[in-house]
Amino acid sequence: MKQTPQKKMTSQYHVSESLFTSGIRKDRRQSFLAFSASRNTRWGRKRSFLTRSTRSSSNSSFTTPEPPIGKCENEVNDLENERVREQIAQLPIKDVIEDCLRVLFENDNDLILQAPPGAGKTTALPLAMMCSRLGKSWFSSASEGGKILVLEPRRVAARAAATRMASILNEKVGETVGYQVRFERLVSSKTQIEVVTEGVLKNRLAKDPSLKGVSCVVFDEFHERNLDADLSLALVLRAKSKFGRGKDLKVCVMSATLGDVAVRCQELMRKTLRRKEDEEEYFYYDAPIVQSEGKSFSVETIYVGGGGINGAYNDTEEVAVKTVQKALSDTPNGGNILVFLPGAAEIRRVVKSLKDRLGDSHYEILPLYGALPTNEQNYALTPSNTPAKRRVVVSTPIAESSLTVPGVTIVVDSGLRRAPKYDHSKGMTRLTTERVSISSADQRRGRAGRIAEGMCYRMWNENSMATSFQKETTPEILTADLTSCMLTIANALGGELSTKDIFSSPSSSSSEKEVREGSILSSSSPALAFLDPPPAGPGKNALKLLEKLRAIEVVEEDRESSNVTYFVSEKGKAMNGLPCHPRIGAMLLFASQRGAASTRLACQLAAGVDSDKSLLRGRDAPLDARSYARAIQGRDVIIADIGSSSSSSMNSDDDNSDDEYRKKLGKKVGERGIDVIRVPVDAKLPSSSKRSKNMKKAPKGKKTSAKSAIIDALSKSYNSESSGGAGAGSNSSYLDFDVDPFAVSEARKSSQQLARNIRSLANDAPAADILRIAKSVSTDIDSDGLNANEPVYEEIFCGAKQFEASILLAAAFPDRIAMKSSGKGSNTFKLSGGGAASISADNRDDPIAKAEALVICEMFGGNDGNGGKNDIIKLASPLTKGILATAAATDENLKFCLNVSTKREITWAESSSKVVSREVTRIGDVVLDEKVIEATESEMADAIVERAKKVGVFTFFNVSGDKNLNAWIKRCVFAHSCNPESFPDFRDTSITKTVAEWLPQWVVGCASKQDILKKTNLRQILETTMLSHEDKRVLDKSVPESIRLPSGTQKKINYENVSDNNAPVIECRLQELFGLPDTPTIAGKKAELHLLSPASRPVQVTTDLKSFWEGEYENVRKELKGRYPRHYWPENPLEAEPTARAKPRNK
Repeated sequence: MKQTPQKKMTSQYHVSESLFTSGIRKDRRQSFLAFSASRNTRWGRKRSFLTRSTRSSSNSSFTTPEPPIGKCENEVNDLENERVREQIAQLPIKDVIEDCLRVLFENDNDLILQAPPGAGKTTALPLAMMCSRLGKSWFSSASEGGKILVLEPRRVAARAAATRMASILNEKVGETVGYQVRFERLVSSKTQIEVVTEGVLKNRLAKDPSLKGVSCVVFDEFHERNLDADLSLALVLRAKSKFGRGKDLKVCVMSATLGDVAVRCQELMRKTLRRKEDEEEYFYYDAPIVQSEGKSFSVETIYVGGGGINGAYNDTEEVAVKTVQKALSDTPNGGNILVFLPGAAEIRRVVKSLKDRLGDSHYEILPLYGALPTNEQNYALTPSNTPAKRRVVVSTPIAESSLTVPGVTIVVDSGLRRAPKYDHSKGMTRLTTERVSISSADQRRGRAGRIAEGMCYRMWNENSMATSFQKETTPEILTADLTSCMLTIANALGGELSTKDIFSSPSSSSSEKEVREGSILSSSSPALAFLDPPPAGPGKNALKLLEKLRAIEVVEEDRESSNVTYFVSEKGKAMNGLPCHPRIGAMLLFASQRGAASTRLACQLAAGVDSDKSLLRGRDAPLDARSYARAIQGRDVIIADIGSSSSSSMNSDDDNSDDEYRKKLGKKVGERGIDVIRVPVDAKLPSSSKRSKNMKKAPKGKKTSAKSAIIDALSKSYNSESSGGAGAGSNSSYLDFDVDPFAVSEARKSSQQLARNIRSLANDAPAADILRIAKSVSTDIDSDGLNANEPVYEEIFCGAKQFEASILLAAAFPDRIAMKSSGKGSNTFKLSGGGAASISADNRDDPIAKAEALVICEMFGGNDGNGGKNDIIKLASPLTKGILATAAATDENLKFCLNVSTKREITWAESSSKVVSREVTRIGDVVLDEKVIEATESEMADAIVERAKKVGVFTFFNVSGDKNLNAWIKRCVFAHSCNPESFPDFRDTSITKTVAEWLPQWVVGCASKQDILKKTNLRQILETTMLSHEDKRVLDKSVPESIRLPSGTQKKINYENVSDNNAPVIECRLQELFGLPDTPTIAGKKAELHLLSPASRPVQVTTDLKSFWEGEYENVRKELKGRYPRHYWPENPLEAEPTARAKPRNK
């Protein structure tokens, strides 16, 4: 289905009315407006900002007419750099550059800029600020006189923006314009514009909350609402309000599709930064919204459908390939094609499929995603050297904003993205595929109309836009893991954090009038002003995790207000300075206490586990996290069988040499089943897709014997390409996975960076002493961290240190220690933090499935393949209970992190119906160790009482199975119902509530249900403990066990179903009641008479015997007389003689 093409848009801009009217006293406003309307601007012509008033739904704005044609160069003639002036003059953003600079530097305000893709905002505004006379004058007079920070959401965008600005200046990157991203920093003393990623700015703010040396922060592509961007904005606004930088630190928020976020940002900045007029340092502040419509070409939208049904996106790749083929056939002379897919895995498969179908003679098929090597990213962003070939660039959402893919006139949009969703209940992040927002879809569509008229093929139906797509992207702060965020906030607030200062909205206590009049005090707002405050539930869960990691400590807790005040520990301060998740930081600091070797291993594990890229790719990638460390070490990945045979080395002393282990392993190598794995992902698989330990027909050169593999691995000289032949009769495995060299290269950089950070802490004597860092860390780790990636131990899969990696990871994931569930062949593990996780059916042959305990680093939701709904283990490291117990016993820090507790547990075993006495050591919810102990009589009595409380006293003593006891209790219950104020309550719930007061003395010496029933009598216990002599008298008199009938027969009264509506029941033959004028009463309540025939069959039920005699009796008499003619049926029952026989004796 086609959508009507858009008309060509003209350029215009909107400046917020509040720039001139809001919050200024009337006399100041009149003089300021008169001055603004009459003065000549620095730009060489008169401008009036008060022409043609228009109103928007959320804030008033005034629109300035379009400048005269042919005079656009006047907009930028104030720029001193000729190259910058010429470049900006060619961009659509040129029309509002003047207004942006005046807002920032003439009026002492901040700026919110909305400009469409291709307008040039990312490069033009920072260069204009730096090169204009107005900007230079302001920067030279600013107290900090610092640089401009430009914030980009991704590394590739940061590098591209810096490269583009440097090329405009005809300089190299790192001179006037530089950038800093993770693992890369190209800046110098001359750098005035520094492009950084959001994480870099967040870390800088964490170390220096006042942001010294920086005079302007530009938030680019803010519409993406990343967590670090939201947090950084809050911290920058705090730097302005709390550190006296209101005037000399500028903030510019900009994007192509801010929408309502622009107005919300404006309100947030007003509320945070305005001052009352009677304050000592009053100044007028605002954050005007400047909008540039820019210049774009019409884009025809075609909906092709097929991009997934009901959340199932299995057909996305095939639809994408067919849509690209259709676009190429529809536009044989068209431009390049940009395809948006959710992730790298889909991109690799689609690129391969397109190459197979289209060939490479006329088309150039290129991937573009974050994990791609930098040179390949740059190639995709550079104009082609072979113009005759049309390009098809298949990209993740990184090309949605900030980046310019050259020559694109056609966009193919899957409408999908990969987004991390944090499961706060389980403490894990899941990567989910979901629909993009409408604003993101429009942003992608706009990429087709930047250089010419274009086309956008959307892989969904047009009518689904209203039902399946959100209007704006959900802020990441509402769905993300908040652990790092909370630690950063706590440090930024001076090391003390109160939950009441964070989990509340700054707008809740201020009216719109106060905002308009600028009367909001910064002290009335929370400690940090967020656009969307962190949700309280997930935020408090994050604080609990930080407390468990010993990063923060509770100093005050007010239960009435639910406010908790935390103090950041020295460990927390150190963790905040590390460029990693707090979990990983806790592991690194724990490892630093164990020495340099453990620290280097921890850095390798951290780099692999905390990476956003998978180091091992492919269907059969090992689940063992230690494989990541081996890959980073540059050694081939091996998988060790963790069966019972490996336990022989678990209890070995650490002092044993590697030679001794080599000898032991050399003898048992066949038992251990070490498999060497190095098979390209794209290699042709054998006929069976399942793993097999005896697969004989693996590709040539890929087999090796288990024996040679382990010996070569231990001697650090294993090379799968040259290790050569498999021994006769040896078994080898063939698994489909490969090591991603680029991901490993990035991880090695991360490992080195982490090692440098830990070494810096070790060299700080006071910090090292407080954190108990081993001296070897500062002496054995290179200052540049180059030896961080070297092999640490002879072998981390076997030998004395085979579980060192797992012990280190346990300090990072104390809530994910998992113990294997009982049962033969079970692949399910119980988690210390609650719940369970399973090895999927596809990975059931993975060696870690045999481990009795795991440290789980990564899980994802799904079906385990065996009908289970547990989370699936994606990455873990094996342990044994013995190793874990020993480590926890010898290391108090690890013991605290793991929440290890040892308790005497005297409990009632339901299966055996007796008291069981154990001493149990637990990690959270899982049992680490237990042993049988002897319990005291008091402890056993308490266990019996707890069991009685749990199931109820009547159930525990099997009251329903004892008719006499049950009948007596029912009598007591009825007596209480008749006189609740004086007679005790014998209902089960009431007796159970007080069981701890009366039962213990009666069960002393009892250890089982059999003992209790043999030695105790519940009726005797209750009569003794609950009934006084008077209560017993009342019970016998008012609520008798039986009643004497007129016939002389003694009949038991049934109290079984007594209630407010039901009376006690007396069952008897009709003839036995002759002569009784009315219904007998029990405790003042008429009984319910069940009248029976001579054959004891029901005849009548009544609670009004008098009315029965007077009315219904005659009919009953006639009927019974016909059935039982030999029996006595008098006409007047009140004068007749009662009998239990057929006839009275005298009859």
